[in-house]
Amino acid sequence: AEARTRPRLVSAVATPPLEHMATKHIFVTGGNAGIGFALCKLLVGEREDTFVFLGSRDAEKGAAAVKSISDAYPAAADRIALVAIDVGDEASVAAAAAALQAKSVTLYALVNNAGVGFQTSPGDAAALLNVNLLGPKRVSEAILPLIDPAAGRIVNVSSGAASMWLRSQSAATKERLTQRHN
Repeated sequence: AEARTRPRLVSAVATPPLEHMATKHIFVTGGNAGIGFALCKLLVGEREDTFVFLGSRDAEKGAAAVKSISDAYPAAADRIALVAIDVGDEASVAAAAAALQAKSVTLYALVNNAGVGFQTSPGDAAALLNVNLLGPKRVSEAILPLIDPAAGRIVNVSSGAASMWLRSQSAATKERLTQRHN
């Protein structure tokens, strides 16, 4: 009988040592509000080895978020900067990637946090998919060349909102949306 060789398993949670990166540069999309803002504030306030690029679609709201974090942590004000980005717009994503590349930094992490909630019109569904589904893909592809190949990571933030919405739908709608197609 022929001997079978087993594939070598690599742990998905194993990470290499991070000592080679003196400052960990982290880019957080949707950093001007909610979970993204809280993450940016936590990283700047509690991690002296971290520089945060706060991504925001709205430059005014992004600047206000950067100011709020800088005011809360004056000693860390030089460790946060605004990057304008609309994850639903290819040109904006390309411009954000170019702006980061111009800073000649290697990113430790990209946090795809930007997202929009479900609205009621059919056009809103297309916008939701553009931002929540295609946005992280678009940003990841544009930013990937800037991420440290040895220790970098991409974190995708999502919500359980779709499953909550589905629970409120009629039995017929649930059936149509959850059918398996072979």
